[in-house]
Amino acid sequence: VSAGAGGGGGAGGTINVSAAGNVIVSGASAYGIVAQSIGGGGGFVTGTGALATTTPTTGSFAGSVGGAGTASTVTINAGANVVAGGTDATAIFAQSVDATGLGAAIAITLGNSTSGTNNVIAGGTGTSTAVSMLGGASNTLLNYDTLTTANGVNGIAVLGSLGDIAVTNYGLMVGSVILGSGAGSFDNK
Repeated sequence: VSAGAGGGGGAGGTINVSAAGNVIVSGASAYGIVAQSIGGGGGFVTGTGALATTTPTTGSFAGSVGGAGTASTVTINAGANVVAGGTDATAIFAQSVDATGLGAAIAITLGNSTSGTNNVIAGGTGTSTAVSMLGGASNTLLNYDTLTTANGVNGIAVLGSLGDIAVTNYGLMVGSVILGSGAGSFDNK
């Protein structure tokens, strides 16, 4: 698959995802939840290996192809297990991006204070992540669950990119937390 230059573009809509039931997927490059708002045309093409976020590229791609348009907010509320098993598998992928590589805010809430840390958000092996937040602006992750991958302490629990990310953790994170190049904070309760 090849991604080239952008076309006519357009605005990305507001995205709201709620998961009350378990999401269990498996396979190479599998994704449990994908939530994107893409300004300027673009989208999501998966193959094997890590996702490219700029064009031109060959292989897996996620993002804007550079046309005119703005991205909107992305909100995910997951009150259940989200497990993606397999090589390069990601449990939760959230993206708000336009031609600049940024977009509107991404807000992810996993579990809640009432149920505690009963759920597992888990990616697979290889370049897998539990939660990926790409682009965005003032992004937030409020976690009451267990975030991990099959790689354990050698895996990536949270992966950010250009947008600012504030993580508030009441649960358990096993693996690296990579906040990206924006302003980042991690408040471990």
